[in-house]
Amino acid sequence: MSCIANRLKAVRSACHFLLMTMLALLVQLPASGQQSVALSWNPSSDAGVAGYRIYYGGASGTYTNVLDAGSATSITVSGLVAGSTNYFSATEYDAGTNESSYSSEVVYVAPIGAHNSIITNLPPNNPPVLNTVSNLVVAANPTNANSAILSWNASTDSGVAGYRIYYGASLNYTNFVDAGPATNVTIYGLASGSTNYFSATEYDGSTNESDYSSEVSYVVPVPAPVLNVVANVAVTGNPTNNTKVTLSWTPSTDAGVVGYQIFRGTASGNFSSTLNVGLISSLVVTGLVAGTTNFFSVREFNAAWNESDMSPEVRWLVPFPVNAAPTLNAIADVPNLNVNTSQTISLSGITSGSSSEKQTLKITVVSSNPTLIPTPKVTYTSPNTTGSLTYKPGYNLTGTATITVTVNDGGANNNTISRSFNVTVVNQALLAALPKITKQVTNTTTLAGKSVSLSVAVTGKTPFKYQWKFNGTNLPGATSSSLTLSSAKAANSGAYSVQVSNSAGVTNSIQALVTVVTNPAPTIVTPVLGNGKFSFQITGVPGLKYVVTASTDFKKWTPVQTNTAPFTFTQTNAASYAQRYYRSYYLP
Repeated sequence: MSCIANRLKAVRSACHFLLMTMLALLVQLPASGQQSVALSWNPSSDAGVAGYRIYYGGASGTYTNVLDAGSATSITVSGLVAGSTNYFSATEYDAGTNESSYSSEVVYVAPIGAHNSIITNLPPNNPPVLNTVSNLVVAANPTNANSAILSWNASTDSGVAGYRIYYGASLNYTNFVDAGPATNVTIYGLASGSTNYFSATEYDGSTNESDYSSEVSYVVPVPAPVLNVVANVAVTGNPTNNTKVTLSWTPSTDAGVVGYQIFRGTASGNFSSTLNVGLISSLVVTGLVAGTTNFFSVREFNAAWNESDMSPEVRWLVPFPVNAAPTLNAIADVPNLNVNTSQTISLSGITSGSSSEKQTLKITVVSSNPTLIPTPKVTYTSPNTTGSLTYKPGYNLTGTATITVTVNDGGANNNTISRSFNVTVVNQALLAALPKITKQVTNTTTLAGKSVSLSVAVTGKTPFKYQWKFNGTNLPGATSSSLTLSSAKAANSGAYSVQVSNSAGVTNSIQALVTVVTNPAPTIVTPVLGNGKFSFQITGVPGLKYVVTASTDFKKWTPVQTNTAPFTFTQTNAASYAQRYYRSYYLP
């Protein structure tokens, strides 16, 4: 490898040089553009010098590029990166490719925009002293997340006219802001989540500019994603297992949601357990304790573990296990228990309600009329399916009482069943002596002027007394077993009954309606003709007989049907008649 090639390395190799180090190297801004730089130097007085080479790179003493200027004493270096700091050095060489040591290094910052940065460290120029800006600090802007506030110490150097803030990637600044004489500036338009590097320089009125200050960095925060509160959180009990509930909610439509977190506790706002459940919208929660109140809330979260606020809290009181109700068969009524008679009835179908429930059953009994039926007694041993109930009415008392039998299995809920039945206590000897109507009065329809007779048949202890009533009022003199209305009038229409009494008591007949008709004429209604048939209805006095007659010429009338009103007459072969007429009349 030649010594010339080795100059591209950061450390110069140990080649033998006969030439002297070059004189001063001068860098200046060319007129051709800001992303290039013009370099010049004094001609060498060494014997045999054939030309000059310019070395440059982005770090001091480490040159990654070389240009051969030939015998010229100036050259323009193009293609520099805006905002980059570039280091230059020169050598001379002879025809035998022997090369001198590096000249003194010069530095050039490629400007951004209109920035005309010229930095030289070489004689014969003597630039003013512009020291590095000190204590450059970057801070967040509380009013704008995409900006940063930079501040620094004011320079004490002579002739300082202002400051520039450069920013971009580390040591590669693609932007700058001229702050003027201020010692702070706000940089806007920074991208969320980006890392930004800043450096400052001072400059004088001749556009001389200092070196970059120490670099500071700032990471622009990423705005928290929009995560809304989970909606419609609800809790539903399990019909077969009281220790389980189903928690459900409406799936989120927020961007980036990767799952939900369930919060649960036994005190409002105090959640003792959490569970991440991923992207589901319902969860079966198990292991709840009967009788406790459980509180639930749900949050959504994204991949960065940002979480929404808590959903509105829902609560669930865990019920005790559902108890199967005990059973007891229905008990029939007792309609005629004789006075002073004790009675025992059977109780059956007694169970706990479930073969899996081994409970001790207890039976109690209550009388609605303790005077008539006092202290009924139950005989039962659990878990038998049968038992008995014994009771006796009060002495010489009659009446009705409702007896209620209750089976209790001792469960926390749904633990009883009750059956009620009626016991009617009677004096059977007295009942046997009471009048008993064996033939009741019946409804009757008659024409005005006709005679109507009403009567009853009675058994029991004689003698009997009778009192007939019309519309509930006693009829004077009507005290025999029958009642006759001679030459009935319309005013006689109404309800008739009879009260029969003897030494044992009183019995009332049912009411019978007597209808006195003053106009028995029938009416023909609803005639229908179709399918070869003709029909109509005869209305009149219900129960009276009417005759339907027919004629084809209005001269000869032939009876075709006799019936009790109301009824329907049908002429089945109506199509065989060209014409036919019908009429009806009452048949006494």
